[in-house]
Amino acid sequence: LFFSDPTTLLIPPFKHTLGIHRTSKFFINLFLGPKFQINEPEGIVAVRMKEGDNPNTATDDHLLTLFAVNSGTGQIVYNCGLAKVGIFGKLGKGDEEFFNPRGITANPDGDVYIADTGNDRIVKLKFHKGELRWERVFADSLNEPFAVAVDSKKRVYVTEKGNSKITVFDSLGNILYQWQQNLANPTAIAVIDQDDLWNFYQENFLVVVDKSNKRINKFNLNGRLLNTVDARMIGLAEADFGYLAIDYYANVYVTDRLNHQIHKFDRSLNYLISFGKEGTKD
Repeated sequence: LFFSDPTTLLIPPFKHTLGIHRTSKFFINLFLGPKFQINEPEGIVAVRMKEGDNPNTATDDHLLTLFAVNSGTGQIVYNCGLAKVGIFGKLGKGDEEFFNPRGITANPDGDVYIADTGNDRIVKLKFHKGELRWERVFADSLNEPFAVAVDSKKRVYVTEKGNSKITVFDSLGNILYQWQQNLANPTAIAVIDQDDLWNFYQENFLVVVDKSNKRINKFNLNGRLLNTVDARMIGLAEADFGYLAIDYYANVYVTDRLNHQIHKFDRSLNYLISFGKEGTKD
């Protein structure tokens, strides 16, 4: 059902989630105590960490690790399996601190990157043995970096909203290339490359939200524009596109804050369907 119908989004089966598919106040209080508050939630990423895999078995023996940005408190919230929820960081401008962070990404080796927007920098953390730790400032002197993505070769892609620019770094923080063509204050970004394990078509491309969060552009990994779609092209008078994701079949998903929906496109940015409505229930 997941693969045969490209327009269907379903709640995960019980055996994968134990019935938990929403972070309610009950579970927040259970794991983090009543003093913790969600304040301006922003980016989120889910990764299957290599360190959680037993190489001696072919069974699915490791769970997703999720990292979420709690922007208003300058915190990163994450889980260690189903047993623990951790918090990293606080408001500020120094090490182990964030100010108005937005996008976040991670890879299976435990490299975690945060767009520390208010501090005009990208920060790198390391996830190891169930804990997040500070590694370094990966890139600074940026102009309102909003989102960050990483590919299978550990190249890091950053949108600079203030400069209308995308910059691509190697794993050490050296600039590989950057471009500004066909961009207007870009925000969200997602990338997939041909060597990614979860890439059925083995294509290389990235997608970017820009133009006051009303447009999605598709580029190749060198910055050549391949396609574009905006809110009007999918029948919306207005939209506020938030964050992006790409699945195994290169379908593109974008959140829409204004319309309280997730919009789904195929790998050519042909519109498929919108999912969800305003409310607090399933």
